[in-house]
Formats: sequence, C-alpha cells, structure tokens
Amino acid sequence: MNTTTANIPKRASYKASDVCQLVGIEPYVLRSWTDEFAELGKAKGDGGILVFRYADVQFALRLKHLLFSEGLTLGGARRKLDEEQETARVEADTSYVGQQIVKPSRDKHREKQLRLEIAAVKKDLKELLRTLSNNGTQTSALKPATVTQTEKSISKDKKKSNKRKKAGW
Repeated sequence: MNTTTANIPKRASYKASDVCQLVGIEPYVLRSWTDEFAELGKAKGDGGILVFRYADVQFALRLKHLLFSEGLTLGGARRKLDEEQETARVEADTSYVGQQIVKPSRDKHREKQLRLEIAAVKKDLKELLRTLSNNGTQTSALKPATVTQTEKSISKDKKKSNKRKKAGW
C-alpha cells in the first residue's frame, strides 16, 4: 500500500497494527524500528501497549522511503535523518546562520590593513622557520612585526589617497 502523509487519517493515537497497515510493513519490522529509533512510538497506552502519534506514522513513512526506495541501511537512514534535522534547525535559527556566514569586506582600507598584517605574520613565520631549520644555532632573537609598522604603512596610504581626492582623481 503506497501511503502519503495526505492519506493518513488524523487521530490522537494509532495502534501498532494501524501503523503497519498505513505504512505497509510487517509488525516485526515496526518493532525493530522502534528499538532502533528512540523517537518512534514512545507513548505508552493502557496496559503498557505501544501507541503511536501522527508524527510517528509520518516518521515511519519517511524511514520506509529511505530504507526501501533509497536503499539505505538503518545506520545510513539515521545519519540522513540527523542531517535533515540539523539542517532544519539551522535554517530555523537565523541568529545561528548569521554568525556562521562571513560577509566579504568591501572596505578597501580594512582589506589593505589585513593584507599588511598577514604579510608581517608571514615574515615572522619565515624567520621562525629559518631559526628552527638552523637547529637553534642562530643566537639572535626573533623580531616580531609590530602593528605600528603596519599602521605607518596605512597612514602613508591614507595621505596619498587624500592628496588624490584633493587633486580631483
């Protein structure tokens, strides 16, 4: 029986036999799924009988599709469902998405400053590599690039750009 979520009758609860009939699986399959997936059929009815909710029937249909149509194993289906839940959570949490996305900087001044700082760090790393490759025989201490050197370069660039603006460039 090919059932979609539109064909599931909306009730407060479903017995295991109802779920098996709606999803089109045998009872032993449903039992193994409830053992494997804790989120499936946790509501207990009278006498300790497992009762399923509407969301459980939808979950069982999705699980059946992943296992039988896409050919995934139970572990593969679990990973896929976890990925889908994580994706849905991230999409719903806009503040989380905003923190993860780094917007490109359009400020050329800031970009130039960062490039100069990166160049200074590269220079320091090359100096450190030379020192380490000499097995520590070099006695001179490393001279780290200072931010003031970078700031001096930036202030020179600012002066040049201000002169250009005044000249009408």
